[in-house]
Amino acid sequence: MAFPDSVTLNQMNFALWTHVPRTTFTLNVGYQGLESKAPGNKIGSIDGSFLGGFLAVPVIEKKVSIGFGIQPKSINNQGFVIRDAGVGAKATQTIQTKGTLSEVKLVAAWSPIPDFSLGFSAYYILGKIRDNTTINYLDLSYADISVRNEYHFYGNGPSFEVSSYLRLTPRLTIGARAKIPTKITVYTKQESITAQTTVKEFQEVTFPLNLTIGFAWQPFERFVIGGDIDYIDWQSGYLFNGLPLSYMNNNYRIGAGVEFKPSRRRLAAYLNRINYRAGVFYGQMNFLANNQPVNEYGVSFGLGLPILRGVSRLDVAFQAGKRGDIVTNGLSEMFFRLNFSLSASELWFVRDDR
Repeated sequence: MAFPDSVTLNQMNFALWTHVPRTTFTLNVGYQGLESKAPGNKIGSIDGSFLGGFLAVPVIEKKVSIGFGIQPKSINNQGFVIRDAGVGAKATQTIQTKGTLSEVKLVAAWSPIPDFSLGFSAYYILGKIRDNTTINYLDLSYADISVRNEYHFYGNGPSFEVSSYLRLTPRLTIGARAKIPTKITVYTKQESITAQTTVKEFQEVTFPLNLTIGFAWQPFERFVIGGDIDYIDWQSGYLFNGLPLSYMNNNYRIGAGVEFKPSRRRLAAYLNRINYRAGVFYGQMNFLANNQPVNEYGVSFGLGLPILRGVSRLDVAFQAGKRGDIVTNGLSEMFFRLNFSLSASELWFVRDDR
């Protein structure tokens, strides 16, 4: 949130785009795996995902940048098995959910003074999520049940966010972001394969306020320590047709990490021009399980590999963690993510009015 990078576009704090000296695009893809466990059962899934991309154009060097792009709002890749789930007879229930919500964004960044900048974004939400629920009865006199739900999300109009960056001292910077609540329309199609029935309806959904703040401290030229806190008011701010959902919970995430920056020497060895990163995170998920909060924690590691004398870069990040507890929540999940981000720059047009 708070450390400027002249090669990669920051997708959390658009105010930092004023530090990008050239027209730059960043493209992100990922690969993730998940294993969910309930008492005596487990289910796993692995998926590749497009994680968004952005293009930034510096109109006035170090003062004004504009751009656009697409960014995932949520990626669903979950599944679990529940034993003894039937009514009237023992059964096994399998639930699998997949899909992505995305934000299409227009971005502007402005730096009125060298140590302070603002970022603005108008965005539109769209996407599709599917879930399949199957109940298989052990007693063959009961018919198995299979239900498929499909949800299409459409933004009613553009929503907005604002972010900022401030250099407090030569070595200490802070950044912040606020995303206002967003109302969208959801088209729901539910198909009962067993009963051969289909139900279609439109609903209004409100996504909650999202606040993020972070800092970066650079005690030495090539060493940076940073941290972020992200908070979303899901408990009272996430509404279906104007009403909150009982199983939602406020979501927060605290992350901290270190980065070893590349050498500025033009003739430095390749290993000395790589960004090295490591971090940890801890948070609370946005839902309740067994009427109890679900906690999440994990570690991450990353490398920034320079391409074309450092003008472009390939970032590789690995993250692994755990969420939930068998005793407290009735299920737990182990997950990993492997993300790749390619950033490249071109000298298109820059007008320097200083």
